[in-house]
Amino acid sequence: MAYDNIREEAIKLKVANDWFGKFDCTDILGRIDFAVKIPTEQNSLFGDDYLLWAEAKQNATDVYRMLAQLLLTIHQDAKKLNPPKFVGCF
Repeated sequence: MAYDNIREEAIKLKVANDWFGKFDCTDILGRIDFAVKIPTEQNSLFGDDYLLWAEAKQNATDVYRMLAQLLLTIHQDAKKLNPPKFVGCF
């Protein structure tokens, strides 16, 4: 599963397919780069239930900067959504 020399959008598609094939990774949530949603039949009555929101970068980037960027984005943009169970970076 080498992800060298490919664009960020292609990386997100490969990660979705390689690691989260049983989940819905199609949602675009504002400026959150990558979202993994629990399948609809398992969602709660209170809206979409997300397993993971992640920050994605094409080039090597400091993981702490990526995580800080994701947390700030969540704080600014995702106030109307149920928060995910996990956050991450790749």
